[in-house]
Amino acid sequence: MDLTFHGAAKRLDDIDLPKIGARIGVGEDEIHAFMDVEAAGSGFDNQGRPKMLFEPHVFWRNLSGAKRVAASQKGLAYPKWGEKPYPKDSYSRLIEAIGIDRTAAINSRAISILVAKTISSGTCALARRAASVAQACGR
Repeated sequence: MDLTFHGAAKRLDDIDLPKIGARIGVGEDEIHAFMDVEAAGSGFDNQGRPKMLFEPHVFWRNLSGAKRVAASQKGLAYPKWGEKPYPKDSYSRLIEAIGIDRTAAINSRAISILVAKTISSGTCALARRAASVAQACGR
């Protein structure tokens, strides 16, 4: 498994947003607002990696027994959100967590939805997420 997390860092094209909006029934402005809040306008960090947040409280929930103890002792897992501040860069924590339990670690990270097109080879993931936000906003 390549743990550099570097790729093409291809951003959404201008034509993608109207297509997504038409598909899910929301306007381009709503999608832009969602993108600004979700990933500060860009799906990639300054190293060209997808913006990602490793979530220790989720890792805790995804583990049990000796693996949970090991992760807790390394500061990678704890039971409640907000017990400790998130570090500026989560990739080192993800790599360390993969050493404890690969599946649990991967399932414990939130990746920027703005790279959903690259990851899923389509706009479905972004469309579903934006649609749920639009629905919650009464649109």
